[in-house]
Amino acid sequence: MPGQPSSPLRASPPAAIQTTPAPPPAGGFLGAVPEGSLIGREAEFSAILAGIEAVIQGSGRLLVVVGEPGVGKTRISQEATLACRDRGFVVATGRCYEPHQSVPYYPFLEALSSLYGAAPDPVRAQVPTRWPHLMRLLPDQPSGALPATGASPQEEQQRLFWAVTGFLQAISETAPVALLLDDLHWADDASLELLQHLARHTRAHRVLLLGTYRDVEVGRQHRLGRALRDLERERLVERIPVRRLGHEGTVRLIADRMGQDLSDEFTELMYRHTDGHPLFVQEVLRTLIERGDVYRRDGHWESREIADIGVPESVRATIADRASRLSERAQGALREASVLGQAFDFEDLQAIAGLSEDELEAALEEALAAGLVYESGDRYVFNHALTQQALYAELSKRRRSRLHLAAGEALERLAESVRRRRAAELAWHFREGGAPRRTLRYTLLAGDHAASVYAPADAERHYRTALELARALDDRDGEARVLEKLGWLMWMTARFDSCSDALEQAAHLYRDAGDVEGEMRAVGLLGMVHFTYAPLEGAQRIRALLDRVGPREPSMPLVSLYSSLSMNLTVAGRYREALEAAQSATEIARVLGVSGRSPGWRRCAGRRWG
Repeated sequence: MPGQPSSPLRASPPAAIQTTPAPPPAGGFLGAVPEGSLIGREAEFSAILAGIEAVIQGSGRLLVVVGEPGVGKTRISQEATLACRDRGFVVATGRCYEPHQSVPYYPFLEALSSLYGAAPDPVRAQVPTRWPHLMRLLPDQPSGALPATGASPQEEQQRLFWAVTGFLQAISETAPVALLLDDLHWADDASLELLQHLARHTRAHRVLLLGTYRDVEVGRQHRLGRALRDLERERLVERIPVRRLGHEGTVRLIADRMGQDLSDEFTELMYRHTDGHPLFVQEVLRTLIERGDVYRRDGHWESREIADIGVPESVRATIADRASRLSERAQGALREASVLGQAFDFEDLQAIAGLSEDELEAALEEALAAGLVYESGDRYVFNHALTQQALYAELSKRRRSRLHLAAGEALERLAESVRRRRAAELAWHFREGGAPRRTLRYTLLAGDHAASVYAPADAERHYRTALELARALDDRDGEARVLEKLGWLMWMTARFDSCSDALEQAAHLYRDAGDVEGEMRAVGLLGMVHFTYAPLEGAQRIRALLDRVGPREPSMPLVSLYSSLSMNLTVAGRYREALEAAQSATEIARVLGVSGRSPGWRRCAGRRWG
């Protein structure tokens, strides 16, 4: 179908503001130039334009575009992106995907990398020293080692949030900033907390935050629903609902996509079957053209007799109809790609598809030509999440499981640093692939990764999932390790009662298994809990363990145990005994090659958990 001129709804930029010279790529994703005009969205787009103008005047805004799948949320947000570029904004976009909904800050990784590249040189030069925590969210930049501060995960997370906020504020002093995030219903906890922080602290700055989400996915207990309710109470968010087109809007959409008006009978048929659902309308048009039900004659579009045209009954049926016109090889490749999610890498697909490089390239080129996928950087993306979901639904349960397992095994062959970063994705594939022990391994790793990037809520959710898995598997060693990690996290987040329960369970499991080092780690942490309110009890617990296990080879758990003992005795006023315990810890650390200074608990914990 022929492309159309840009939307007549788009306003001209003020003369005093320079437009962005480099045109964005074309495509169906947020940040790309859309196909055709924006139809039937005058009221919704006017609300967005009002927000944009408010930002230009120095008043930050958070807008959320909400509606059912395929109704046009991304399309209207694309128009907002173009309007921002026309007005001289620095624009960055990010997207959430279902397989990555447990990856901390996932939609911000892409967006902040774009902002970092677009930032003025003086602002970018300040990042390592003024906002060092920001480097954690710039995958293409070396983050380096941040100095140990002894702060809790919540405190470190707040430092990260202020770093991102300060960075955006600094850019906004030179040009207004637009940060647009698609499909927030799949965002992780840390991303939503960061979004809330930005909404609260960029209100006096030229910063536009715009997100989209599916209302059918977000109930009252959904994390996005809770976040938006908090922001609504503070009057910091404006919802812009997008609904299906009426009859007139559907007629205009068909005329725009076809480049001419079609008969009343045809447009009535389309409206009756699609109920004004924009994606459904466009997919049906493509299907009818591919079938030959709609064809060109003498430079104009015509249709067969209305009674002879069979319109698919749903978006899923339409997508299946369109995909069926591809070669068997291309259809198979797309179904296998659907297992990887809406976005996928060529190498990941090749690992599970069983095709040569040339065969897979040909299959994807066929899918590209059919408009079922598009290229975004070095990745392929289905033209809509509904396309990916429709193809995924065609797979049998057994084949899905086999493909997920193959995908997980392919990712396992990546470098360790990449596996750590993609641990949540690995856990998802192994869970869907029916491999619970490997799911447990990568769920634990995903929790560790979340903790390392200051996302304690995401870390706890991963650890609790891992705990359920370990218990279902009757894996006592795995259960002990998870409880230890969970106890450590709750200690760091000052939830001492829950922390004690988890660590007591871990210590007993380690003792039953004869794992002395594991028990020492758990009891050392319990000592750190006790010293806040019952230091003598904590010291007695540690001494009882030391007496029971007797002399041991030097180890970091032993260092941690003596360090914890020293701190409890110090708080209890037993200074001579505390000094002896500290000297024991220092001597063991010296033997192990750790710094000769007294090895405080946090430094020992850092070696274990960092």
